[in-house]
Amino acid sequence: MFCYVLLEQNFDVKFAYRSIRDRETIQLTGRGIDAVGVVNLDKLMLVLAEAKVSDEGKSPPNVVDNAADSLSKQHKNHIADIEITTKKIWDLGRRSSDQETQELFLKAYLYLDHKRWDKIELLVSCFLVRPKNKYTQKDYGSFRTQPNAYSPANINFWVICIPDTVQAVVTKWHEAIKRIAGTI
Repeated sequence: MFCYVLLEQNFDVKFAYRSIRDRETIQLTGRGIDAVGVVNLDKLMLVLAEAKVSDEGKSPPNVVDNAADSLSKQHKNHIADIEITTKKIWDLGRRSSDQETQELFLKAYLYLDHKRWDKIELLVSCFLVRPKNKYTQKDYGSFRTQPNAYSPANINFWVICIPDTVQAVVTKWHEAIKRIAGTI
């Protein structure tokens, strides 16, 4: 997933476990936080990332604020139900194959569990993929108009603009993969 690459390569976010490989199958769609990482700064930063795709002409698209599984509803749930989020951090940390990353996740777990806001900072990170011709400044929705609704977390929000509709880009990508694999 592009959010892993962007966060890891550009912002030194460390991931204990990339749950993407266990998320999407025909029988079971992905649930939970899309990506969770940590950054070892003066204060440990816990990054909770969610990604959505939309071809919708409306701005912001429903996946930002209105859909049942919108970016805003998911992030607000991660913050409001800190006990469940904390358990997810523990689970991800225990899966890490890198000792340093595992230790950072376990610290994040302890700080979050004890609400040690002097030791940990939350960052909700949003990724919205949509056609370039549908992008507007309103795409950020409540993340821009009501940032305090995500307190105590800070926010970063990326809109990744693609050159065509989502379906057209996915079709071209599948065709390219088939060519590489030699199946067409």
